[in-house]
Amino acid sequence: PHREGHLRRAGVSSFGISGTNAHVILEEAPSVSQPALPKLPQGLPLLISARHPQALREQAARWADWLEGQEPLDFDSVLRTAALGRTHFEHRAFVQPGSSLKEAVVALRSLARGESAAGLHLG
Repeated sequence: PHREGHLRRAGVSSFGISGTNAHVILEEAPSVSQPALPKLPQGLPLLISARHPQALREQAARWADWLEGQEPLDFDSVLRTAALGRTHFEHRAFVQPGSSLKEAVVALRSLARGESAAGLHLG
């Protein structure tokens, strides 16, 4: 973005008929480096949470619907986002670390129905 070590700048002036003048100087934004994502352990659980139990079941149904509709899917990125990029409320559930996408969907569907499932943990 820099040309010969200098930021790019542009001046804009506007002169109105009634004597109103406006002037502005635009300068390119400094380059921003992306922070490195934190290293996370292998085998993250799929974390979901909600403010009350019924909302947790509804959230599980939405997660299952969304996961089934994604092809192809980087499941590790989904797990990372669920762990670090979402608010964690009082009522929580997680699908066991190392579960496959299909196993996670089955567990989430069970939670949505208020049932237990292998690899599904509440609390």
